[in-house]
Amino acid sequence: MNLDTGGVSPIGPKGPAGPTPPPGPPEADKPGPVEEPSAAEPVASPAEVEAAARAVEAAPDVRLDRVAELRARIERAEFEVDANRIAEAILEGE
Repeated sequence: MNLDTGGVSPIGPKGPAGPTPPPGPPEADKPGPVEEPSAAEPVASPAEVEAAARAVEAAPDVRLDRVAELRARIERAEFEVDANRIAEAILEGE
């Protein structure tokens, strides 16, 4: 019979061995090296960054036209949920 000790070493003749440290994060979760932009990559000027920030602030949080379109499709029973498409988007992190 094997007992799951939950990562804690059993007490031996010399006393408790202490808990086993948890494993580190998987390799995929570790941050990689930061790449510096190359000379070929354009860098935005402060004015461009400010203009982009203003555009984002001015954009609506909800696309009312899209909401109205989807609401009408649901009411007409024309809206179908594609479970495979949703699953793929979740797995891809979209």
